[in-house]
Amino acid sequence: MQWRTTLFVQKPHRIPWWLFVPGGLIMTVFIVWPILVSLYTSLTNLNVFFLANWMTAPFAGFANYAQIFNPVTPVGHSFWLSLGEALTFTFSAIVLGLPLGVVAALAMNRPFRGRAWFRILFLIPYAIPIFVSGLVWRFMLLQRIGLVDRLLGLIYAPWAHVFWLIGPNALISLIAANTWSSWPFFYLFTLSALQSVPGEIYDAADIDGSSGNKTFFAVTLPLIVRSLVIAGTLSFIYHFNNFTTPYVLFGTTPSPSADTLPLNIYLFGFSQMQFGAATAMSILSMIILAAPMAFYLRAVRVREL
Repeated sequence: MQWRTTLFVQKPHRIPWWLFVPGGLIMTVFIVWPILVSLYTSLTNLNVFFLANWMTAPFAGFANYAQIFNPVTPVGHSFWLSLGEALTFTFSAIVLGLPLGVVAALAMNRPFRGRAWFRILFLIPYAIPIFVSGLVWRFMLLQRIGLVDRLLGLIYAPWAHVFWLIGPNALISLIAANTWSSWPFFYLFTLSALQSVPGEIYDAADIDGSSGNKTFFAVTLPLIVRSLVIAGTLSFIYHFNNFTTPYVLFGTTPSPSADTLPLNIYLFGFSQMQFGAATAMSILSMIILAAPMAFYLRAVRVREL
């Protein structure tokens, strides 16, 4: 027993390595190994005929990536089109959801009668599961019988009987449904940041004669901008990978204007059975997300320091 104690005292650097073993094994099984398998699969022509023994799939090298980077090929054309739609969908969630969240947080940060009930109401879109929210919007956007179509028809007759789930309007429907369910995320982030701002700063601003919009842009916004940047980064990562909302709204036959990258990868993998090409798309999607993920980790680290 004494030699064990002496060993740990003389070489304390061995303790963290032993503590890393359980977590390292879990990460290897559930993270590292799937990534390695995906990398290998992206270099093969894996299809439905080789699923029973995927290791025997013909090795294609970088042929799948060459097709993806060539916009003339069907795979490349579909990838670049879906990438553009995914970026449009992702940035729209930030551009539309962030102002709504900030305005709602500013309103809820002031004391007034019934504030607790409004805070609960604002969280309902975020608390509803994405699948349920997508189904509700799908029924609302149905032609002729949908609530949206009927209301717009009452306002302006030419807007009646519009196709919202197919054609060029599909992307508008996707953005509207996603914005409704995602803006409370920015609301929560902003509200927590506002509550961390000391009240003495606002008292000093009042003494200096600052109020209203001037106080927000000169005092409040600089103090919460870091939290807003982190919220925007997390929103980008989440919405770029959002598969549920477009899948529930449009199914396996989405309009080209709403064929986001996660949905396109699913269609290539499980509808066309081109698992090699679909996996290559997934690898490229992971590489694209590496930049915002690195930015988020650095931002959190700087904030902690």
